[in-house]
Amino acid sequence: MGLNQFSAVGGQVDFVRGATMSRGGRSIIAMPSTAKRGHLSRIVPIITEGSAITTPRNDVNYVVTEYGVAQLKGKTLKERARALIKICHPKFRPKLALEYRHRFKEDPFPREEIGDYIKEVREEVYKTAVSIIGG
Repeated sequence: MGLNQFSAVGGQVDFVRGATMSRGGRSIIAMPSTAKRGHLSRIVPIITEGSAITTPRNDVNYVVTEYGVAQLKGKTLKERARALIKICHPKFRPKLALEYRHRFKEDPFPREEIGDYIKEVREEVYKTAVSIIGG
């Protein structure tokens, strides 16, 4: 299929906007952080050319993965990127942090947060190594 769109986007945008417009409503995008058995991150720094966008970023209040909740409504692009890095799979965080540095010319996390971030990444690398070795 390549860059060809196979079908229409359906009613997702209506569903998301309806949730946002209802009294006290919030739009929530819930998804696993990875695809292809963990080999592909669903949270990416850039949308691939030709990709269909179903939900505009201004309509998303929350994104939820198994690693947490990112509150996005009213945030700047930098704030949104930082929030999404925190909820992506830990093995993809270093790459996303590098992309953040490349785009915004600064580290994604303040010095006081970086220790916890590095600890999380190290723990994930350790778990992956143990599972590969068979421990």
